[in-house]
Amino acid sequence: MVFIEYLVNYIEDNSSLTIDTDLFIGADQPDAPARCVFLMEFAGGFEQWDGHKTQPIQVLAKDLTYLTAQALANTVYDLLSNKPGFTADGLTDTFFCEVLNRPFPIGRDQRGSYIFSSNFLFRTK
Repeated sequence: MVFIEYLVNYIEDNSSLTIDTDLFIGADQPDAPARCVFLMEFAGGFEQWDGHKTQPIQVLAKDLTYLTAQALANTVYDLLSNKPGFTADGLTDTFFCEVLNRPFPIGRDQRGSYIFSSNFLFRTK
């Protein structure tokens, strides 16, 4: 498995979200429910001179109601924000999760779901 798969497993294990039901890797999927969360990697990860790596991750939370989408985004945010290390399988090399931005609304999708976005930078060994 790769980093993002371990991260999605961590979120599933620590929330009410379920992989491939309302928790997905990658961009929006046609059969995804109106209430769901997507995690995806984005450009910007690099290896530092000291050998540590960074892994940027974007989280998109969606729901038909604004406040529910916001609450869903905050659920994932609270699991990851400024966390100093992980003990979950596949994440033990991660020593810090830096918040790049708190969840904020970015608009609505074609079905009318509100979308909240947040971004994180995971620092790994």
